[in-house]
Amino acid sequence: MLCQLLLLFLLAAVAAADWPQWRGPQRDGQIANFSAPATWPDSLQLQWRTPVGRGDASPVVSGGHIFVHTRRDEEEYVSALDLAEGRLLWQDSYGDVPYQWATHHADERGKGPFATPALADGVLYTYGVTQVLSAYEAASGQLLWRHRLNQSLPFGTSASPIAVDGRVIVHIGDGKVGPLTAFDGRSGKTVWTWDADGPSYSSPIIGTWDGTRQLVLLTFQHCIALNPATGELLWQIPFSHPWEENIPTPLRSGDNLILTAMERGTLAVRPTRTDSGWVAETVWHNPDLWMYTNSPVLHGDLLYAFSTQRKGQFFCLDARTGKTLWTTQGRQGDYTSLLSAAEVLFSLGNDATLSIIEPSATAWKTLAQYQVADSPTWAHPVVLDDRLLIKDATDLSLWTLPTGP
Repeated sequence: MLCQLLLLFLLAAVAAADWPQWRGPQRDGQIANFSAPATWPDSLQLQWRTPVGRGDASPVVSGGHIFVHTRRDEEEYVSALDLAEGRLLWQDSYGDVPYQWATHHADERGKGPFATPALADGVLYTYGVTQVLSAYEAASGQLLWRHRLNQSLPFGTSASPIAVDGRVIVHIGDGKVGPLTAFDGRSGKTVWTWDADGPSYSSPIIGTWDGTRQLVLLTFQHCIALNPATGELLWQIPFSHPWEENIPTPLRSGDNLILTAMERGTLAVRPTRTDSGWVAETVWHNPDLWMYTNSPVLHGDLLYAFSTQRKGQFFCLDARTGKTLWTTQGRQGDYTSLLSAAEVLFSLGNDATLSIIEPSATAWKTLAQYQVADSPTWAHPVVLDDRLLIKDATDLSLWTLPTGP
């Protein structure tokens, strides 16, 4: 009991070294406390590796504990592990999660889960590939509630839940129809729904514009902003995808929102309050470069991204104007996860190659590369001070990162 009370205390507040949700504390891929070394070593030191199951959901971390959502055969597992040693603390599993691939292309990614859990106020939320939404006491693993929403997007649910003010918000449905829904975090009761457009594969973010908090996300055919407390629609703009697959997470850049989709280019819109309500106007549009399944990161006024164009290429835009600053030659892979620290960028390809990149407005400059797994790495990595968490096809591993003064 004493250990559980201590863990609950540690989980109650998000520390600087915590990673409680998709793409980090602010859902933007920014690393708060990492100081790069003057020279990068030839290899990284592996601290531990442990099997956890299949799936591409990223781990989340709080209070020195890791939470990961995976699949084994026809069951989904939710596990808590000790960060220092990889020791299992608690685990839960549930069945009845049948999932059939929509096309033969989807079988390369497996049967999920794909959505990264969210951790807030001592409660862990997971969202399974077939839209099984669960809430746990993070300290003990006690199940608070579970909703089997029994819908599935053609390629499985991948939009990560977001926890806001004691509620968890997810988009339910089959792609073209379905409500965006806020549930009470403790009871699981429905607080509000918004039911005008179906879900996408993109995850929502939270931001404040002109004193108004806004939940921003890409739906099946729009970019929308809602009041997270009430579900009231504040503004929306058309944002459809030729393949019906809005995937990248919106990214805030100053007062702008960076949006992108395959064959739509990359653009910045600015939410503005007017006498007649909220509008979102286009600030710039770069029609030549776009992202498909990848989400961008910022480093100052530079926007870094990876596109499936030319069989995989990195590019950099001026985030203020949308001007293309550089692109790489191409043929650089299928996918990469990008994170941004004060002095470097981290790029993890699905081939398990971790690249350390020097931020530059003139070229892609690789400082070091490391092989961090023997199987594909579609899940985003987690960087916590001098530690690196990697989820590969079946295992979770912890590595030590070199740091500067």
